[in-house]
Amino acid sequence: MLYRLERADIEIGGRWEELADKAQARRGDGSNAFTLPHWMLALVRTGRFEAARDLIEGTRVFAGKIHPAQAAPLNRAAIPVCEAILLDSQGRTGAALDAMRPALAALHTLGGSHAQQDLLERIYADMAVRAGSAQDLALILQRVRAKRPAPLEERTAWQDIHRSAG
Repeated sequence: MLYRLERADIEIGGRWEELADKAQARRGDGSNAFTLPHWMLALVRTGRFEAARDLIEGTRVFAGKIHPAQAAPLNRAAIPVCEAILLDSQGRTGAALDAMRPALAALHTLGGSHAQQDLLERIYADMAVRAGSAQDLALILQRVRAKRPAPLEERTAWQDIHRSAG
């Protein structure tokens, strides 16, 4: 929600700090793969880059200790998305797209609602726009259009991306 509010230019105060405190305490806890990209957003929004790297490394360690079937969502989706968010926060948006692109097909393995999945797709779309990557923007827009019947120009959260795509 905070990401969406920021995108809408709504002041969110210190709310990222509260979430980042909780995220920092979750190092090594990969038991809920879906929450990891959200924790990563909080960490990078508050400039806690060392904690962000620790979250990724701790998740890798966690994934190495559990059954491969349980580790798959972590390895195929959560870790790459977290890496992409971290890379993007460091101004390495092209590398972020490269990290996240293979994970797009596995995002559904993280679970979450349609709105929560939409957030991850929106993050990718925002990176594609910032990187000026028409190919990545077309990729994510094709994915979003295939999953949801409402035209992008009618969806408030995607209108600006629709305009960017021309």
